[in-house]
Amino acid sequence: GVGTDDFLYGNAKEYAEFCVKTGKVINFSSNDAMGVAGNAASVISKASALGYTGSCARESEKYTITVNSLTPAGNATAEEVADTVALLVSEEGRAFHGQHLKVTHSWVQP
Repeated sequence: GVGTDDFLYGNAKEYAEFCVKTGKVINFSSNDAMGVAGNAASVISKASALGYTGSCARESEKYTITVNSLTPAGNATAEEVADTVALLVSEEGRAFHGQHLKVTHSWVQP
C-alpha cells in the first residue's frame, strides 16, 4: 500500500491480492498533495498516493474490502488520527470506501 514512506505495490493486481489478505487498507498522504512552493517532488508523491488510493478502491470493490486514505493536518493530534483509523477499520467503517479523509484538530472532513 501507500504509506508515509510512499512505498507502492507494483500494480493493482498485486495490491488487490494484498487487500484480500487484510480486509482494510488505509493509505496516508499529507497536505503537500495540495501544493507546496519549492517542493514539487513531495507534491507529486503525495498527490499520486491519493490517486492510487482511488484506483485501488475501484479495483478492490469485487473483494468487499475498503481502501481509504488519511491526510493528517499539522494540528491533528495522534489520538485524533488513531481514532479515525479505528473508525475506518471498525464494522462502521465499511461505509467508507475510496475516500480521502483530512483529519484536523477535533474534526474529520471528507
